[in-house]
Amino acid sequence: MPDPLVSPAAGFFVDKPFWDSQVYGQFADLYAPWTAYTPAWRAGAVAATIGNGTLAGKYKKIGKLLFWAFRFVWGSTTPVPTDAGIWFFGFPPGMPIVGDQAAPARCTSPNGNQLPLGVSQSGTDMWFTTPSDAGISRTVPYTWGGSTVGRTITASGFYETSA
Repeated sequence: MPDPLVSPAAGFFVDKPFWDSQVYGQFADLYAPWTAYTPAWRAGAVAATIGNGTLAGKYKKIGKLLFWAFRFVWGSTTPVPTDAGIWFFGFPPGMPIVGDQAAPARCTSPNGNQLPLGVSQSGTDMWFTTPSDAGISRTVPYTWGGSTVGRTITASGFYETSA
C-alpha cells in the first residue's frame, strides 16, 4: 500500500508539519529582509559625528552566522574628529562576535580611485587598515576634510555570533 505522505502525483513528499519545522523553518530567514542599523563612530575614545555625510549599515542573521555591510561617505559638513586616534565603527548591536572575523573593504574617491583596506575587530567595533598597516584616522590614508567630500569607505563580511 502506498504511503499517503509520499504521493508525487498529489504533490506530497512529506507531511506539512515536518516540512514547516525541518525545511521551511530552516530557510525562511534566507528570504527575510536585511536589518538596517547606524554604526557608532568614534575617533580614539571620542564620539564623532557624520554631519550631512552617510554612515549606514545593515545585517542579516542566518542561524548563528551574521552577514553585515557598512558604508561611510564623507559629507561637506562632516567635521574632522578632534581626536587623532584610529577610527572605530560599531558592528551590529546585540550581535556579539564569537572568535575572529575578517572582511574586505575599500576606500573610494569621487573620481573612482580605490584603496584596498583591511577590516579588524576590537570588541564590538571594527577598524580599517591601509596596505601599509596604518589605521584609518583623520590623517590616514589622507587628511580628511573639505577636499575629501564624497570619499567612501565600504566593507562587508560575516562572523559567527552567540546571539
